[in-house]
Amino acid sequence: MYLDDDPYPSIHYTGTEDYFGGSYGFGNDIIIKSYQTFSGLYTGMYAIYGDNREFYNGQQRFLLYHFHIADPIRFENKFRMTLDNMGWTGPRYDDYTSVAYWYQTLPSAPLMPLPTDAEMCMR
Repeated sequence: MYLDDDPYPSIHYTGTEDYFGGSYGFGNDIIIKSYQTFSGLYTGMYAIYGDNREFYNGQQRFLLYHFHIADPIRFENKFRMTLDNMGWTGPRYDDYTSVAYWYQTLPSAPLMPLPTDAEMCMR
């Protein structure tokens, strides 16, 4: 996570498993050979879509969450989060979506319009 104008990550995690609280394969149990959903106050994996019988199956979809309520990310002007998407066998091509909320107490100038879908794909 890059906060404001920091040239290097201000906050750094070791990977998506750690960030989303699913260390060591998101609960993939060697004996029962399937992933396990889990939930906590701020992190969890609440659903698994796809074939859950194969470890690291490329067609699975994990629905994960991480709420920064207990550890808010504070910044003044800019926030950027990146994920290094490397698997054991090379780059992965996963899709991520996110949402961010902020609280504003003072009136401000009108916000810039959001980009269109086409503009988002060009970035």
